[in-house]
Amino acid sequence: MYLNQKFKEEDFNNLSMPELISVMNNSYRHYLIHNVSQLNITPGQISFLLQLENGKNTSQDELAKNLFLSHGTVAKALRKLDDNGLIQRKVAENNRRKYEVCLTKKGQDIASKVKNIDQEWEAMVYEHLNLDLSDDEKENFMNVLRILAKGSFDVIKDEKINFKEHGHMPHPFRGSFGKHPFGSPHCKSKPYKK
Repeated sequence: MYLNQKFKEEDFNNLSMPELISVMNNSYRHYLIHNVSQLNITPGQISFLLQLENGKNTSQDELAKNLFLSHGTVAKALRKLDDNGLIQRKVAENNRRKYEVCLTKKGQDIASKVKNIDQEWEAMVYEHLNLDLSDDEKENFMNVLRILAKGSFDVIKDEKINFKEHGHMPHPFRGSFGKHPFGSPHCKSKPYKK
């Protein structure tokens, strides 16, 4: 499902839950890509910047785990962030075989701007709803979304679908699903091999 400017309000009534999620994801990604383009970062770097935004040193292993990415993918992305002066990598004090990663001042500034873009998008979505939702109602809505996201992620986990065989494991709350909103429409799920 791709965004279509001619989409009518009544068209939303005929969409399934995955299609509705796809519309939300695509509209968010379009907004995000448009707004981060002036920051000279790629959409793939956003999740790394937001993960490191808390100011703590994080290991490459933790990033791989938190973003559900392979160690090779994390190393490659960090190399690009390092080349652009957005992160600093140093050998961990307690384990000389591991690297810790933190944002540079430039990286912190960009991560802060990305976080603001996230918050602006959310505020604009609520504004377009023309509903005067209280903070409690917004939090309840977010809790429902979290429950749905976790439930959908648990289905994949329970079915033991191995995302590594498909080339990309989406992060359940921040990651991307690649070019197609639900992964490649041509990939067939295979049982997880232990």
